[in-house]
Amino acid sequence: MKIIVAGGTGFLGKKIVSSLADKGHNVCVLTRNLNKHKNTFSNNVFVIDWSTINPSF
Repeated sequence: MKIIVAGGTGFLGKKIVSSLADKGHNVCVLTRNLNKHKNTFSNNVFVIDWSTINPSF
């Protein structure tokens, strides 16, 4: 399943994103600070800059 998470870089959000990714879901995390969070998650989690989000994604 493809899942987009807003707030995925917060305390609870990180745990939710990691749990979803461990269960095999394709997870995208929206963030306002891409440079700070681009290495926060494993390789199977996509971190997307909120200000440049592409609706066709």
